[in-house]
Amino acid sequence: MKKRFFAVAMLLCALTLSAFAQNDPRKGFSEYKLDNGLTIMLWEDQNLPDVHGRVVCRAGAVDEPADYTGLAHYLEHMLFKGTANIGALDWEKEKPLYEEIIRLYDELAAVPMKDQKKRTELIKKIKDIEWDDFEVKEAATALPKNIWETVSAFANTSGGWIVLGVKQMGEKFSISGVQNGEKIESDFLNIIRSRQKLNQLIAVKLKKYRIGNKLILAFYIPSSPFKPIYFSSEYNTFIRTGSGDRRASDFEITAMLRDQAFGTKSEQIIEESSLKMLNLDSLES
Repeated sequence: MKKRFFAVAMLLCALTLSAFAQNDPRKGFSEYKLDNGLTIMLWEDQNLPDVHGRVVCRAGAVDEPADYTGLAHYLEHMLFKGTANIGALDWEKEKPLYEEIIRLYDELAAVPMKDQKKRTELIKKIKDIEWDDFEVKEAATALPKNIWETVSAFANTSGGWIVLGVKQMGEKFSISGVQNGEKIESDFLNIIRSRQKLNQLIAVKLKKYRIGNKLILAFYIPSSPFKPIYFSSEYNTFIRTGSGDRRASDFEITAMLRDQAFGTKSEQIIEESSLKMLNLDSLES
């Protein structure tokens, strides 16, 4: 009996080892080190038809000094903003706005927390600059085909206005008006609410303006807490950079998915908490 049990046990062990060998997770894995010290890890999987790449740096929250936590996350968002050569559509026009926003934030940082009146004024100025993001489209008789790129871009960043019935030529704007306002309004809102195009619902706000005999439709697209927002497929995920829309990279989409799972936690209210729990001296320093 014992011999039979031992034989069965050995057979099961052999089958397990054989299965593990066939499904070895390191199969197809290679590691190289370049002369400059960069380590390359290549993992080939013939079962998948695509290629995925990622760059990992040995730096992050664990490397931050104790008195300056949050730098890694802050740097990540700075990289999203782009530079003079990357991510900017017209840096000469965008630069003064960025500089003014930075100046106001620096001024805000110098104002004590107890001076709420001054802080409120500065925050309003900052929002007036940052909020003033809009996209105009003629849309005389129908919805523009590229409107969904802008909806996705605003929803994935800080929100903004889509204004229909305005023509832009360079830096000049002229009111062209919407000829079939009721149909355009109905088409846009119905598509948004039915999720025919987008993967998530968006709480769009509508305002109508009549200047002379011309109608203008303005749709406010809020920043969505359920990023990424895309139409048709995840490939059509857009973000707003400067005053234009651009397709999001795989890295940016991954960051949105991560923030959707963890980032919104920072906005949740801690139960049974109050201002008495905060060190006001530390906040003012």
